[in-house]
Amino acid sequence: MKRTFIAIKIPAEERLFNSIADFHEQLRNEKISWADQSNLHITLMFLGDTDEEKISEICTELYNISNTTKKFNFAVKGVGLFKNIRNPRVLWTGIECTEPLKNLQKEIEEKMKFFGFKGDNREYNPHLTFGRIRTLGSKDTLLNLLNQYKEMFFQTVQVEEFIYYESILSQSKPVYKIIEKFTLANV
Repeated sequence: MKRTFIAIKIPAEERLFNSIADFHEQLRNEKISWADQSNLHITLMFLGDTDEEKISEICTELYNISNTTKKFNFAVKGVGLFKNIRNPRVLWTGIECTEPLKNLQKEIEEKMKFFGFKGDNREYNPHLTFGRIRTLGSKDTLLNLLNQYKEMFFQTVQVEEFIYYESILSQSKPVYKIIEKFTLANV
C-alpha cells in the first residue's frame, strides 16, 4: 500500500514567498509546522491508502483526463485559518476556484470512485496550506498578520499539469514523491 494524492504544484513567486516568510518570522516562537515552500500544492483529491496494483490503472485514467483538459489559470490571494482564532489549526492562502479548476477536480473525483475511493461530501474548497499550528501563544500577532494579508493578491498560477504523488510520512515532515506527471492539453 502507498499513501497517495493528486495535486497541482504551486511554485511560490516572490510576493507569496515573502508573505509566508513574514508569517514564519513573526510567529517564530510558536509551535507551528511550516510547509516546505518547495512542496506547496493544492490537493485535487486525497486517495490515501492505495493498492500498488491499482496505481498503473489510476495513471491511465489520469492521463485520459489530462488529454481532455485545457491549460488554465487561477489566482492565489488572501490568507485565512481553519477552525477559528480561539482554536487555530491550519494557515492557508486562498485559491480562486475557477470553473476549469472545479471541473478538473470533479472529473478526477468521479473517475477515482471506480477504484473505490470516496469523494468529499463537502464543496471543493481549494487552498494552499502553509502552516499547521500545534499551539499558539500570541493570538494578537496572528490576527494582525491575517488582517494584513487577508485581501492580498499573491500571484497567478498557470496550470499546465497535475501530479500524482506518494506521501511518505516521516518524523519531521511528509516527503512527497512524484509517481507521475500529467500534462494538460494545448487545445
